[in-house]
Amino acid sequence: MTPDHRPASPTQADVARAAGVSTAVVSYVVNNGPRPVSPEARERVEAAIQALGYSPNASARALRSGASRLLGVCAPGARNPYHAELVEHVATAADQAGYGTLLMTTDASPRREDELITALIDRGVDGLIISPTKAPQAYDHLTRHLPTALLCAAAPSASHHTIGADLEDGARQAVTHLIGHGHTSIALLMAPLDSWDLNGRVRGWKAALAEHDLPQVLIETTEWSRVAGRRAMLQLLDTPTPPTAVLAGSDLLALGALRALWERGMTAPRDMALVSTDGTESVLMSTPRLTTLTQPFEAMAAAAVDAVTEPQRKATLTLFPMRLETGESCGCA
Repeated sequence: MTPDHRPASPTQADVARAAGVSTAVVSYVVNNGPRPVSPEARERVEAAIQALGYSPNASARALRSGASRLLGVCAPGARNPYHAELVEHVATAADQAGYGTLLMTTDASPRREDELITALIDRGVDGLIISPTKAPQAYDHLTRHLPTALLCAAAPSASHHTIGADLEDGARQAVTHLIGHGHTSIALLMAPLDSWDLNGRVRGWKAALAEHDLPQVLIETTEWSRVAGRRAMLQLLDTPTPPTAVLAGSDLLALGALRALWERGMTAPRDMALVSTDGTESVLMSTPRLTTLTQPFEAMAAAAVDAVTEPQRKATLTLFPMRLETGESCGCA
């Protein structure tokens, strides 16, 4: 038989006719939602799929095998070393558990994130691991029928596992450390505070300053980037009385801040002490090597994989402690 005369592949409509149901019901069975299907109708659809050899995509193959052994991963993007390293650890943990991963990058867009979550569900993944752009409850309508873990989240959810680092305690550690070096004016470089999951850093910073009756200097940046960190540090340096120390909310912001100091002929910690947050590999190559609050990426990733591969577990909030790893930028070396 020539390619031009091959029989047409069965369609979803063919399955619906054979099973005596609507195409919508076939879609619900293939995609495991979003609406429930009675056991009788599901059995007819599955039998029709088997008889017709219907296999439009990974979802149908997953239906016949019982599981796709794939986990869907949604993250803002690999250009940020934080997300790149975290996704790498998720892939490793999934592989160790016998699963592959499908990665979708959202560019930190809530709208695009929703679209990509739907696409992953359509591919028939067995679970979702999302680095969220929204508050946890915003995901309930999309993922309520699929095991889901929100990674890098610090707020509880009634429906999903939420896993993150204890940013509040971490910030408190960093500020207390800087105070121990004699600093009394400690600024915080942060992304915009309308981001729902960032307040832990702010709370910890404020709490440590309040314990020592010290003033607050908060500088917001537009994004998590070196460019934003450089701009924010230059803004601080141009104030009448610049702070003597800075806690940066991410490694990228800290690297940009280092660049700003260099442009002004200054260094850390000689002219200003600097502590970073995240502990990505990028800080190992900085000059001076940054003191940073490290997040346990490997443990966080493993917890997320466990959460979606053991869906019978009750939804929990898991916060991992952060560790202050001293480098050369805070005054210890």
